[in-house]
Amino acid sequence: MATFSPDQPGTESWQRVAPPDEPVLWGTDYEVAGDPALIRVVREAWPEPDPRSEIILNTLEKTLSINRFWIQGSAWESNHARAALQQ
Repeated sequence: MATFSPDQPGTESWQRVAPPDEPVLWGTDYEVAGDPALIRVVREAWPEPDPRSEIILNTLEKTLSINRFWIQGSAWESNHARAALQQ
């Protein structure tokens, strides 16, 4: 099983959402505009996921990147990237 060290990318972002002493609650800001670097850390720890898991990781990473456009006020870029992802 892979482990993640505190100095890996995405850790700071994840800890803002899920501090070690608090349970993870979905519906947080992380799923809207979390750091896609956390997904890249998972990919590094899991270099050959099964095909279905690869689709999920790809969708998560791209969705987080797209959502960041929206949060930053770049609506056109967000809509353009989301349309490309859905094709």
